[in-house]
Amino acid sequence: MKQLLLILLSVASFSAFSQTARLQAIHNSPDPAADTVNVYVNGAPFVPDLAFRNATPFVDAPAGVPLVISILPKGETDTANAVFSTNVTLAANETYVVVASGVVDATTYPTLPTFSLEIFTGAREVAASSGDVDVLIQHGSPDAPAVLVNETSVPAGNLVPSIAFPDFIPDYADFVPLDYELDVRLVSDSSLVGSYSAPLNTLGLTDSAIVVFASGFADPSNPGPGFGLFAALANGDVVQLPEITQRFARVQIIHNSADPLADEVDIWIDTVKILPNFAYGEATPFLDVQAEQNIVISITAANSNDTTGSVYRTGLTLDENETYVVIAAGLVDNTITPFEPLDLYIYAGAQETAMDSSETDVLVFHGATDAPTVNVDERTVPVTGLVTGISFGDFDGYLPLLTDDYELEVQLTDQTVVAVFEAPLQSAGLEGQSIVLFASGFVDDTSNPDAPFFLKAALADGTVITLPLITRLSNESFSSSSADITLYPNPTSEILFINGLESGASVHADLIDMNGRTVDHIYNPSFHGGTLEVPVSKLPSGSYFIRLNENGKVSTNRFIIQK
Repeated sequence: MKQLLLILLSVASFSAFSQTARLQAIHNSPDPAADTVNVYVNGAPFVPDLAFRNATPFVDAPAGVPLVISILPKGETDTANAVFSTNVTLAANETYVVVASGVVDATTYPTLPTFSLEIFTGAREVAASSGDVDVLIQHGSPDAPAVLVNETSVPAGNLVPSIAFPDFIPDYADFVPLDYELDVRLVSDSSLVGSYSAPLNTLGLTDSAIVVFASGFADPSNPGPGFGLFAALANGDVVQLPEITQRFARVQIIHNSADPLADEVDIWIDTVKILPNFAYGEATPFLDVQAEQNIVISITAANSNDTTGSVYRTGLTLDENETYVVIAAGLVDNTITPFEPLDLYIYAGAQETAMDSSETDVLVFHGATDAPTVNVDERTVPVTGLVTGISFGDFDGYLPLLTDDYELEVQLTDQTVVAVFEAPLQSAGLEGQSIVLFASGFVDDTSNPDAPFFLKAALADGTVITLPLITRLSNESFSSSSADITLYPNPTSEILFINGLESGASVHADLIDMNGRTVDHIYNPSFHGGTLEVPVSKLPSGSYFIRLNENGKVSTNRFIIQK
């Protein structure tokens, strides 16, 4: 009340001016050296003892004449000792918001913007439309980078695409008087600065116009008040917007769609682009993502401006303190066969480290759209049935493995080996780590020559390793062996007999060892039916494949030589 009376007395001293403007002053310099200031106009007191995060009501100020505005430290009355002065001329009948911003003490804050008065022309004392709340936003935190503001409770989406210190948004935003929740995020990487309640309804602000300003230091190493959001009402009251304690889940996202149309994508949460130009084969580290509220995840083409035309969209709610692996897999182009539509495959209960620091925990995912159901054996220990019967889109729970270098054998369900990969857990220094091992690419790489079938491993920090290929049979090896063909005896020592071949067919038979080398070749240009005899006595004991080609019909079968 005392300050208001002093302001009214100050205004009375300008009553000789026939033209006036309306003006609200807000003190938002977080520098403790300017904690409380006196505002002088043309050498006369205008606003005495204006404290940090305080505001005046809208008052009359002289218009149409040059004004010298001086900011004096608390207790100072001589404008020669002002910490800041500027010359302005206000337009008659115009309405202004003037915000004191920046810092005074260049010694304490050598890199921060210096003290200034930021002036918004066209201010409002009431809402432009009855029943609304009009909100003007100013970025007043001198050490905070450019931010964006999203509303998350309606959700109204992106309210401010980008605002940097010490700017205002271009114009007031009109709101229905509800209670809102605002997310403030960095423009650079969309990381969350903080979430705040904006209780427009609870505060009874219908028909009001207010100024919401970011205030204080974002960097806690800067001495002074911390970051927050505040609202100045037209009557001079200033209300702090309560910070909302965030609830988060931990999420790692892996791009495993080998479709050329999805080579690079943008990934959005609601209206925020969290992963621009996210490339096939990339993974994020584990990120904090908002939990316990519905979020909309959209996947769009790279360099998109919004989620219009997204190739994938879904809503989901994550559990607080849960940890997830989310893998984008499948296809956009429905001309690729077999067609598996793009989807998100989500594993809850993910790990960021191994349960035992001496081991490596491995989560397996089948993400190759044209690869059939497979088994995985480990052949150096050996361990059979490491993974059994895993199909596209399936996860196989974490495998705790001693940190060693392994060889992984990918087999069809009939035990036909189609590829062998190194899994150098020890050589890669993965002791104590948790990884996601995922099948990637196309078996038939004519769908995308840049994405052949491979196994990849995503580490918790977002690093992706392609497992070295030891051997792989041809694409046809992924086709199941013909049900009409039988091999006997199996195991054999001298001769392998084959039944079920077509009479009159041109038959090629390649014998392939476990290293993928063709060790013998048999050609019968006109097979007359019955049983095909394949001599194997010259080959040493071991496991082999026989790849049969009957007039272009290819099948692969496994057999054993035992002597």
